[in-house]
Amino acid sequence: MVRASLSTRGQLVIPKAIRERLGLRAGAKVDIFVQDNGDMLLRPAVVHVQSLRGCLKPPKGKVASLEDMERAIREGAAKGL
Repeated sequence: MVRASLSTRGQLVIPKAIRERLGLRAGAKVDIFVQDNGDMLLRPAVVHVQSLRGCLKPPKGKVASLEDMERAIREGAAKGL
């Protein structure tokens, strides 16, 4: 068992051993589940790929087609790159 302290602002400091085991770093999100018996389950939040849609700006300029990419690969292979 590892004991943690609750600050006057309601913040819980997760001990280093637990952060390392869960792979948590500053700014990480966690999900907390409170069970009927009062036990709490804490686990790293999972980001679903769908939630990332639209987070990148569309490319500027000409977008290469699949044919353009395949041609570039063939040309690079022919040059020994």
